[in-house]
Amino acid sequence: MCLPLQGLWLGVAEDLGREHALLFVDGRPAPQGSKNAFVIGKRAVMVEASKHLPAWRNDVILAVKQMFAQSEDVTKFVQPVKVRMTFYIERPKQPKWRIYPGGKPDLDHYIRAVGDALTIGGLLADDALIVKIQAEKVWCGPDTKPEPGAKVEIWRL
Repeated sequence: MCLPLQGLWLGVAEDLGREHALLFVDGRPAPQGSKNAFVIGKRAVMVEASKHLPAWRNDVILAVKQMFAQSEDVTKFVQPVKVRMTFYIERPKQPKWRIYPGGKPDLDHYIRAVGDALTIGGLLADDALIVKIQAEKVWCGPDTKPEPGAKVEIWRL
């Protein structure tokens, strides 16, 4: 049941879930979204194109579990959230662009992989709750983070 209050609708006895979370994920960011198709017998089978996705997803889930273990708040986000993600990418020997990692994989594929892993790990009730997002890819290095990974920050709206 919802009641109006000064022009706002507030849920009665509604569980708001957690307010904020900050995760540091170590590991090689991997994209999710591109698929390869194979025909086995008379069936088409779709598999993720990134062989690194299972390990990356496990890295994100492990970071969620570690955050829960170090915090008194083990609730998940159950309302719309905004998210800021920074992906630290290993620089190839000869990058296409010196300053920014503007090549493949696409940033939105990294975002998709983390959103799904946050849901599997139990931090988000559903990644559809993400209604605002700010994300970037940066090179690893002495001025940022020395090893590949990600920083993920989430706020309840």
